[in-house]
Amino acid sequence: MIKPYTAVGLIPTMWGARTRDDIKHNLEHISRLIVAASWLSSLDLPVRLVAIPEGSLQGFNDEVLDLDHVEYARNIAIDVPGPETRYLGDLARQWNVYIMAQAKARHEAFPDRFFNMGFVIDPQGEVILKHYKLSTLYPVEHSVTPHDVWDRWIELYGRKLEAFYPVVDTPIGRLGIMMANEGSYPENARGLAMNGAEVVYRASYPHPHTGNELFEIQNRARALDNNFYIIAPNVGTYY
Repeated sequence: MIKPYTAVGLIPTMWGARTRDDIKHNLEHISRLIVAASWLSSLDLPVRLVAIPEGSLQGFNDEVLDLDHVEYARNIAIDVPGPETRYLGDLARQWNVYIMAQAKARHEAFPDRFFNMGFVIDPQGEVILKHYKLSTLYPVEHSVTPHDVWDRWIELYGRKLEAFYPVVDTPIGRLGIMMANEGSYPENARGLAMNGAEVVYRASYPHPHTGNELFEIQNRARALDNNFYIIAPNVGTYY
């Protein structure tokens, strides 16, 4: 039986990255939030899971500034694992937590392309799950999806559920990822549920869908329909 624990959803300020080096500023900000959240929230139950919302590492400059895809892939998208996930891994080790987060990231099989990737880091600092976003926010989101490269994707990963809705077994539950617009459609949540997901990360979501409560309604519906928990933090101020 899993012992009760606290899951913390951070709501960070984010600075739009124009170079990969700019991500360091966002990571330093996240590290300070984890210090405060882990200390304060552990007064009741121990914090075992920290969720960092989509956009927290790089912002959304690829969308807001309509950046060239290849240029973004070469200069701003990250590798997972890489220096940025090692930084987060150090935080996971320090605070003995699992970290669920997102980044625009490259894939070794697709040069000069980037995906929107969600990932999980364990308390030993290792990346134990990678999920490639299936339902981007058209027409603004620039990232590639598995559907865009279908033939090569199924050649690499097959056509089983794990190729599109991966989950990972951990001592705090079976974790899965359903980012942002993926939660707008019940099929993505059901795919995770069919793989046995118990705790699902869903972040971030833009206005007006937060202001008119669609974000909260969708989160509650996906959780209720599939009998799993959803942790869904959103970002704060965007520079």
